[in-house]
Amino acid sequence: MSQNKLPSRILLIGWYGSMNLGDELSLKAVVSLLLKKYGSTIHLIVTSHRPNFTKEFLKILCEVQTIYFFNFLSIVREIIKSDLIVFGSGTLIQNRFKNVLGYSLILLISKFFSKKVIMLSQGFDVDRPILIQILRLILKLPDTIVVRDPNSKKFLLSIKRNKKTLLLPDITFLLFTQRAQREINIKKKTNAKMLGINIRKIDDKFIMQSIETLLSELVKSYQVTLVPFSQSDYYLAERISQKVKNVIVAKLKFDLDYLEELYSSFDIFIGMAYHSLVFSLLFGIPFIIIPYARKCEYFASYVDLPHLVINGHMLREEVLRALNLLENNVKERKQLFLIRDRLLKDLEIKMLEVFE
Repeated sequence: MSQNKLPSRILLIGWYGSMNLGDELSLKAVVSLLLKKYGSTIHLIVTSHRPNFTKEFLKILCEVQTIYFFNFLSIVREIIKSDLIVFGSGTLIQNRFKNVLGYSLILLISKFFSKKVIMLSQGFDVDRPILIQILRLILKLPDTIVVRDPNSKKFLLSIKRNKKTLLLPDITFLLFTQRAQREINIKKKTNAKMLGINIRKIDDKFIMQSIETLLSELVKSYQVTLVPFSQSDYYLAERISQKVKNVIVAKLKFDLDYLEELYSSFDIFIGMAYHSLVFSLLFGIPFIIIPYARKCEYFASYVDLPHLVINGHMLREEVLRALNLLENNVKERKQLFLIRDRLLKDLEIKMLEVFE
């Protein structure tokens, strides 16, 4: 594709169709951005774990072609036919050899056929020396990489990437460029203190047990709702609700309006999943971070809220301390709106410029 020719066929490569709320809403944001940039005549091909689900999910925006994420030959065929390859979004490249090898191969094939490659809203958290050496070569290939936190940009600088690299907020912020003109109206149906919690299964049995013990204590003072961001979150929440009485489990719905209504009922949110924290910020709900992965800490640092990250091995004490800090803290809520609006300023323009 020449520099001046607009792409007519774009391949989107990402962890879509995995029934993860953050990934699916990220996809919606990416597709909306591409439609705004190139118009409704572009042909979009999306990799997906559930091709039919993804096709139906995006129907409200446009018709897309979907291919199975693990059908490597189909992906290669689409690379050859496409004008632009877009990787996005999230922590696609992880600290695992098979993962790095797979994406490296796709990048190599894309550049072998002289395709323009853009990586959108990426997070990097790789520390294995052999993988870093591979990425030192491979991540020089994309024409543009947009990262979503300063730590990821620092990683790219450390491996001597010398092509266009940008730091912009997570792609899901784009879903709020219109909504953020107003503050969310809180419609409480009860005088009880409302607490939303996202719990993600991790290998640390001590922390998982501590969470269940903490929930048993929190339900005495709060109306607690478990908010799943993936199918595995939902199944875990269902199991916990059988052990801890008076805990409500929210539905897993891939709908932003439903999410806004749900979040707006909470006084405070406690989250583990990355995007459960992003949406807390975007909806202006004070939040506490249980960092199941370093990307959650990176997010807290990026939005200048590191004091909301708790030590998982002092879970009860840290959560109760944070709850005491945030309760009835109007200043904290106003700060969230200021941070959110600062990050949203001119974001759509900056994202569109990525494709120049």
